[in-house]
Amino acid sequence: MSELNTLESNSTVTITNFLNELQHLITTDKMLIEGNVMDEKTVDTYLKLASGEVEKVLEINKDAYLKYLFTNLAKDYIDGLKSMSDKPLKLAINFNNSEMLIWVEIKDDNEKLEDDFLLLQARLNAKYSSKGANVKTTIVEKSDYLAIPPQYSRIN
Repeated sequence: MSELNTLESNSTVTITNFLNELQHLITTDKMLIEGNVMDEKTVDTYLKLASGEVEKVLEINKDAYLKYLFTNLAKDYIDGLKSMSDKPLKLAINFNNSEMLIWVEIKDDNEKLEDDFLLLQARLNAKYSSKGANVKTTIVEKSDYLAIPPQYSRIN
C-alpha cells in the first residue's frame, strides 16, 4: 500500500509542477499580449482558441507535429544509411501525407544492400508507425534503367 501512496504522491507533485509551469506560461503570454509584443502566430492561435476554432488550432498542431516527426524520421534514416554495407547508386526522397517515400537504385544483384534498405525501413516503421509516420522503399537495380520519378528529390 505504501508503494501506491508513493506513486500517488509523485503523480501529485508532477501534476502540480506541470500546472504551475503552465500557469507561469499563461501569465507570461498575458503580459506579452497586454504589452502588444506577442508574435503574430501566437496571437492568431489564441484568437482561434478564444473564438472556438479549436479544430483549426488542432490542425496547426498536427502540422507542427508531423514536421517534427518527419525531421526525426529523416535524421534516423540518414543515420541508418551511414551504417550500410555499401552505398546506393541513386537515392531520392518524397514526402506524401504520413509517408516518407524512398526511391533507391543499387548495383545489380547487390542482395546485401537491398536487405540493408529493407531492414532500415522495418526498423524505422517499428519506431514511427505508431506515431503516424511510415517509410516505404522502392528498390531498383541499375539494369532496370529506370529514372528517378519526377515527384522525388534526389539526395547526393
